[in-house]
Amino acid sequence: MAKLSYDGRRQAGAELAQQLIHAAAISVGSQHSPSHQLGVRYACEDLETLRKRLERLDGEIAGTLQHHQVGQLLTSIGGSGDTTAAMIVAELGDPALPERGRLGRLRGPMSRTQTLV
Repeated sequence: MAKLSYDGRRQAGAELAQQLIHAAAISVGSQHSPSHQLGVRYACEDLETLRKRLERLDGEIAGTLQHHQVGQLLTSIGGSGDTTAAMIVAELGDPALPERGRLGRLRGPMSRTQTLV
């Protein structure tokens, strides 16, 4: 259990694993009825389904950003990944259309001949 990765990158470690095992022994671990086991099994299946859905969504976001000029630019910035780039594009809109996006409202008046850099 100490080598269990809880976020895809970091491991729980021996001390946390022992704490979790101890806590489980006096809480959920004390429940051994078939109905409790079924509930735990369903919860685990639900978590696995959600993990797979998140993986698919991450792939869709990455694919969309590859075909989006601003998305490509944002993901090329060090420390800015697909999630950050997608959130910026979603929040601010397309800077190529400043009058439609939130970025256009934030920067104030601008003539139509000017472009955002």
